[in-house]
Amino acid sequence: DDGFRTLLADPAQRSIDMSVEGVIRQDDFINTLLDPAATAVLEDYTIDIPNIGTVTGNFRFTNVEIGAPYNEATTFSSTVESSGAWTFTAAA
Repeated sequence: DDGFRTLLADPAQRSIDMSVEGVIRQDDFINTLLDPAATAVLEDYTIDIPNIGTVTGNFRFTNVEIGAPYNEATTFSSTVESSGAWTFTAAA
């Protein structure tokens, strides 16, 4: 160990932040995102990143911006942050 001791194999807590945007159906989930008293949490959720892999864990939405509704759908943009432990699986 060259004079250094390893106290923990993985001492740091890792987190992941992703910017997302797209079109979503106008439903109760959007109302949850817009409610400042609520926390929109996806529990045990898998996010698929095409040609890169998947990230599985608990995530929460922050900095949510919702566009104007059109035909029962609306555009949105948000930051999705990990909430606890997560795992990454590379695409095959």
